[in-house]
Amino acid sequence: MKEETMDYKVKLTKERRRSVCVHEAGHAVIHALCGIFVFRVAVAPEGAKSWEIESRKGVMMTDLWGCCETSEAPFEVGLFLEWSEEEGWVRVKKQLMDGFEILQEARHVTHFRRKLRAHICGLLAGPLAEQIYEDEGVSVIWPDGGGRYCDLEIAMGYSRLLPWGVEYDHAARITEAALMNPEVWAMVLRLADELERVGDIDEGLEAFLPAKVPDWPTSPLARKERPFIVRPMEI
Repeated sequence: MKEETMDYKVKLTKERRRSVCVHEAGHAVIHALCGIFVFRVAVAPEGAKSWEIESRKGVMMTDLWGCCETSEAPFEVGLFLEWSEEEGWVRVKKQLMDGFEILQEARHVTHFRRKLRAHICGLLAGPLAEQIYEDEGVSVIWPDGGGRYCDLEIAMGYSRLLPWGVEYDHAARITEAALMNPEVWAMVLRLADELERVGDIDEGLEAFLPAKVPDWPTSPLARKERPFIVRPMEI
């Protein structure tokens, strides 16, 4: 979970851990709907005050309660985004603000736009799923002190690489609608149940995930959102 910095004075309670499981399951299910490969979901053990986990690339990840590892965002993203300590959020690199030739070229690559939009939806799905589960009202405005690893801030940074200013709000709207689909939400809860039980899932994860939905997520220019059929992933 990336929205919330761990409080090392407070143990991870059973209730809080359950919310984290729903958060990570939301990431995984929506990423899968978008056609993004999910390698692993994991959550810290109940009662933990600190937790770290090694990523598939051998990087130790800390300062989080859970994780959802997926295939990478478009490689071009790393060329365009940076963390601003001064502004406290992800932004387009300053050196690209004066000359937009490379950025504009990327904006017009259809595959790039679709893949990036999918990652935005997948990032938003964690906090949205958690909010839906906790019935606290849905918001995609990041909390104070979210930091460089906040899902919402990264999603907003990604959205700045797309040509329409409504990308972030559009992604939030269609992601929330997808999560509210009874079949999708049932998958989120089923995966959350298993994650809560075992704590770390990599092998067999595909059994809990849906197949990719063709032509989803849609562009904000789409005239009408078409309902989609949720199918289990073929194993």
